[in-house]
Amino acid sequence: AYNKYRLSSNACSTLLVDHRGRLWVGTLTNGLHLYDDRTQRFYYIDMSDPASPDAGNFEIVSLHEDPEGNIWVGTSQNKLVKITLSDSLKTGFPAQANATGQVRFSRFSFPLFGADNRDSPTHIVFHTDGQAMVSAARGFFTINWQHPKGVTQIPQFGSMASLVQVTPKKNRSDYWFGFIANSLIGWQKTERKIIRLPPIKNYNVYLVAMDDHTIAVATPDFLWLMSPEQLYAQDSLSARNAFAVMPPNVFAVSKLLIDKTGNIWVGTGGYGLRRFSPRIKQFKTYLPSASLTYLFQDRQGQLYVRDQFDYRQLVQSGNRRIKIPFRDNTSSILYEQSKYLMQDRQGFFWASVNSTQ
Repeated sequence: AYNKYRLSSNACSTLLVDHRGRLWVGTLTNGLHLYDDRTQRFYYIDMSDPASPDAGNFEIVSLHEDPEGNIWVGTSQNKLVKITLSDSLKTGFPAQANATGQVRFSRFSFPLFGADNRDSPTHIVFHTDGQAMVSAARGFFTINWQHPKGVTQIPQFGSMASLVQVTPKKNRSDYWFGFIANSLIGWQKTERKIIRLPPIKNYNVYLVAMDDHTIAVATPDFLWLMSPEQLYAQDSLSARNAFAVMPPNVFAVSKLLIDKTGNIWVGTGGYGLRRFSPRIKQFKTYLPSASLTYLFQDRQGQLYVRDQFDYRQLVQSGNRRIKIPFRDNTSSILYEQSKYLMQDRQGFFWASVNSTQ
């Protein structure tokens, strides 16, 4: 039977859990959905452009929530869309399956680079003063997220391959860090500085905020773990201030995770999974030939890895992977650009798939 509260597309590209614990699902061709886990209903928001009614929905590539609870959608064709939610929708769910008429859209375009219009916003950092920093495929921009009127490019910083924000509890000022070329760019309040990096193989740098107290910077050669204050105070990162020297043949770091016991897991592109024990300062190799693009730890401390298009549970004692129960549909594969596996408040897992059915 027809279900108007169904998910309207099998190609789910990105997920977001907002500050109220609600799940938002972005798709490649059929807009945005809000999921109510109590009724198991999906509510639909159309993402097409009224100026181009025949073009269909934009491809959704990233989802972000601003401090006021509104949703920002990064799409293909160099578009950024702010979805302003009504007060009732910020705290609850729509009365109808199609919620498009219950929200307000603000659409912004980024400068085109030649004939290529495939740029899309991938990282957004919201600041308490109303400004947001946006990193797209080939540009770095600012926008007023409270009263947006347009985006402003910051040409001297080019494109940020990564962008993170940390607000230490003992310091109300945000720290922002981004990566460009062979340097990190740091911001604290209105001050900016460049933190030099050593020569990097393949220009691969992995930058992530592990928590409010720890920023991780990883290259194929070194791993640095520092507080935001410590990292911002550095003029350069080198072997002398590195937390660990990477083992041979890491090539490209694809994911970092600190588990509940304090061990650091490093996913690589084509050279398996490495576990670093800070206590003995040693790495151990798991799944030596795998190319791992995502790591996830559930509430029980069990580790899951993504190898190519499938998630598997890692059995450390046998250095092997086993199938996981929620992946029993052999006719569907994970969307190749998906980076998300989530566990909700009830313990259920969520993963994006691109179904052929």
